[in-house]
Amino acid sequence: MLLFLFHLWWSLGITFTAGISGDCEYPLPEIPFTEASICPGDSVVFIVHDSTGITFQWGDSLTGANRIFHEPGTYWLNVANGCEQKNYQIFISYCDQDPYVPTAFSPNDDGVNDIFRARGPTLEWILLEVFNRKGQQVFTGKELSSFWDGKVKGEDAPAGVYMWRLSAGMLSGRKYAAKGEVILVR
Repeated sequence: MLLFLFHLWWSLGITFTAGISGDCEYPLPEIPFTEASICPGDSVVFIVHDSTGITFQWGDSLTGANRIFHEPGTYWLNVANGCEQKNYQIFISYCDQDPYVPTAFSPNDDGVNDIFRARGPTLEWILLEVFNRKGQQVFTGKELSSFWDGKVKGEDAPAGVYMWRLSAGMLSGRKYAAKGEVILVR
């Protein structure tokens, strides 16, 4: 269509300037990814090779082919070579790292393994329940900072094996459920 219009205007003596100008010598590069995940404290590196003659304009006004992402989010990128351009949506999500739940703890106030709790960098919410061998609930924690100190109604629980059940929500939106045993050492 563009060629046809150019030919028609040329024959009528009209000067025509195309809306896209520049040197098309450089093809648009391959984009390394459009989706990635990041865990808290980590970063994702975006590197485009063969970026000579190419412009990169990010939606937050940054320019350049290479970028380091420190936070999850949706990032917009326009890549152009003077003749054509492409728009990309780069989606960086939270990593899905399962929570860590210890297999034993010793609540003896020595500052080492004194509490039992679920931990993880991408936890959004939890429900942690602990049961004795008779199936009686001895602890319930609904806050990320919740932990069992080895006490039941203010008294030291006896040493032994306890069952736990964990339901959790991850920052990515994924739900997590697990159950297991923990040994209380006195």
